Amino acid sequence: MIHLVKYKKFKESFDVSPTDQPDVKMAKEKMNTIQDQFKEYTQKKPLIDKVYAKTEKKKTNEEIESELENILGKTDVQSGKDRNPFLVEYLTIAKLHKEVDDLQTAKAEDKVKLDDFQKELNLSTEASTKLAVNTKIQDIKNRMGQNSAKITKVMNDISTKQKEHVTKMEKIKADMNEYIKKISDSDQK
Repeated sequence: MIHLVKYKKFKESFDVSPTDQPDVKMAKEKMNTIQDQFKEYTQKKPLIDKVYAKTEKKKTNEEIESELENILGKTDVQSGKDRNPFLVEYLTIAKLHKEVDDLQTAKAEDKVKLDDFQKELNLSTEASTKLAVNTKIQDIKNRMGQNSAKITKVMNDISTKQKEHVTKMEKIKADMNEYIKKISDSDQK
């Protein structure tokens, strides 16, 4: 039965009353803010994924930024209403996923070019043409190697950022439970 009471407290909005003690008042305000941020996070996270989803039409960076601005808002922490910190962190992770997708696409395009140049090299009989094609092949191989290294680095960054994000969310949930305990204790007095 205790768990049901805690669950109800977690789901409800916390009204701040003038008679609340300062720590209880702060706990209620913080709970309301965090609840609003979690709701917004669960609603807007799929929208961010949709912006970065692969589509038939390639989106320019300006189009992506415009769509993200519509989702997250124009202001930053220094001015106006704060952006949701959970969404901002998730946006960083989504951008890294997009970077990996772009690098993999470039790598696939380079593979096609490499195959074409190797066919051209096999058909070529002139020494100057073979030298030029060999140079292009080597450039493409170097670029593919660099892209592979970048993909590995970005994947490691994604893994690190996701772990940090999950850890932060778990810490905030633990803080919420502490706030709920403070509020419950004050309600029982």
